[in-house]
Order: sequence, then C-alpha cells, then structure tokens
Amino acid sequence: MDSRKVINVIKSQLESLKNQGHTIVSIEGLDQYLDGLSTHASSNENITMASFNAQQMLTIEQYKEAKSAWRELFKATVFHAQSAIKLQSVINGGAAVALLAFIGKIWTPDFTTSQIGFKISIALLLFCFGLGSSALTQSFTYMSQHYFTYNKEKVALVFRALACTTAFLSLLLFFVATYIVYLGFMKNGLP
Repeated sequence: MDSRKVINVIKSQLESLKNQGHTIVSIEGLDQYLDGLSTHASSNENITMASFNAQQMLTIEQYKEAKSAWRELFKATVFHAQSAIKLQSVINGGAAVALLAFIGKIWTPDFTTSQIGFKISIALLLFCFGLGSSALTQSFTYMSQHYFTYNKEKVALVFRALACTTAFLSLLLFFVATYIVYLGFMKNGLP
C-alpha cells in the first residue's frame, strides 16, 4: 500500500474514533491496528506483484508465439525460394540436355550450316545462359541473406535486387530459347 494511503487510512480511523466520542487512543491498540494494517498492505503487495507477474508472463508468451509464427513463415519462404531456384536450374539444364540429345540424333555434316542448326545452337546457348543465371540467383540470394544477417541492409538490398533480376532473366532466357527452337522446327521442318 502507498504511504499516503496508509496515512489517510489511519486519519480516517482516528476521525471515526473521535466521532464515537473517544479522546484517547491506547498505544497498545494503535500498535495492534498498525500490525493489522501492515498485514493487509503486504497482502495487497503480493496480489499486485502476482498480477504484474501474470501480465509479464502473458506478454512473454504472446511474444514467443508471434516469433514462432514468424519463424515458420520465414522457413516456408526460404523453402519456396530454394524450390524456385532449383526449378530454374532444372528447366534450363533439362532443355539444354534435351537439345544436345536431339542434336546427337540428327547430326549431319550440313546440320551446322542449316537454318535449324543455327537456331538450335542459339537456343542451346540461351538455355546455358539461363542455367548460369539461376546459379547466380542462388549466389546473390546467399549474399543478400548474409548481409541482412549482419545488419548491412543497403548491401543486402543490392544483392536482393540482383537475385531477383537474375531469377527473372533465367526464366526469360528459357522462354526465349524455347520460342527460338519452336521457330526453327516450324519454319524449317525437321532435317
């Protein structure tokens, strides 16, 4: 209990005794009254402290839960980003391997001078650039996360922008190369 409250309680009790006609207060009675008041005050302090501790525990638990939810969301984001980068590598690498297998089947001496041979060579080059671009995406992503971890946001943002750019470039190269192969097959037919 606050000291002002204690003084006010004692004054009100004395006023109550005065109104009842008492003019003298015994020291022993006052001492017993103060002991009771002290017990009551420590009881209130315990209740206040328990209430404060409960509020603090609630705040801590809410914080832990929010951090746990954020951590799970972050893990999911990292997983999907890694999956997207792997997918870029697989589609560009797989397309390059498929074209190499195709070239191996139809190779003739005049293939290199034909229009379809030229287009397939350009597409193969673009697929390889797309594969390299996806590797750069992985590297830039790592560097971005590294600098975010050590609170160097400006550098991290540059690497994040580079990672996004190379990821987009990898997909763009895949689609352009696929279209070039399509044009080679449709306009020139198979040799």
